[in-house]
Amino acid sequence: MVMAATQAMDRKLLKLADVLVMSWFERLRFILLPALLPSIVTALRMAFGLTLLGLILAEMFSAESGLGRELVSNIANVRVDRIAGQVLFITVIAVVPGFALRWLESRVTRRYKG
Repeated sequence: MVMAATQAMDRKLLKLADVLVMSWFERLRFILLPALLPSIVTALRMAFGLTLLGLILAEMFSAESGLGRELVSNIANVRVDRIAGQVLFITVIAVVPGFALRWLESRVTRRYKG
């Protein structure tokens, strides 16, 4: 996503930096980061969700410890109270950072795209 945003970035901004004889750091601070920040934050939010899902699934099938392995063990032993607690815990550690990243994404998009 960030590579696609970099490729799609308006080349006029880079020409403007050439005309203004900006240093590399100034180009990065005043042109590149503001242009790419919305895409970076969106990619971060998506990567968090997919990584968490992949991690728990990997633990369910191949780990000797972890939330996924514990959940599979409790399902096999029909421990409903522990299953409910683990599902609630997994939901909390997925939803709270997800909402925080969504808030950050909307704030960054409003500021730098609008």
